[in-house]
Amino acid sequence: NYIFRNRKDLVSVFLKGDMTSRVKTMMEEGLKEQEAKDFVEHTDDCRVRYHKYYTGLTWGNAADYDLCIDSCKLSPEQTSEIIEKYVAAIGVK
Repeated sequence: NYIFRNRKDLVSVFLKGDMTSRVKTMMEEGLKEQEAKDFVEHTDDCRVRYHKYYTGLTWGNAADYDLCIDSCKLSPEQTSEIIEKYVAAIGVK
């Protein structure tokens, strides 16, 4: 959402989800519960710091995105369908 901010065809999307669901997803990938929780927390921390360092913005701030979706409440297919419909509705090619 930052590097391409001046492009007219930019559609910035932020995918979010509650911690419990995200940890469960990582456990389905083979991590134990504490490992999964540590991984999710570490990944979030890295994203926050990286985004702040390179953009000066707050990672996850809804005002900085065109579309924010709680992807833990949807299947990957449903999430992508919403994004595709949004892009089509606003006429981005």
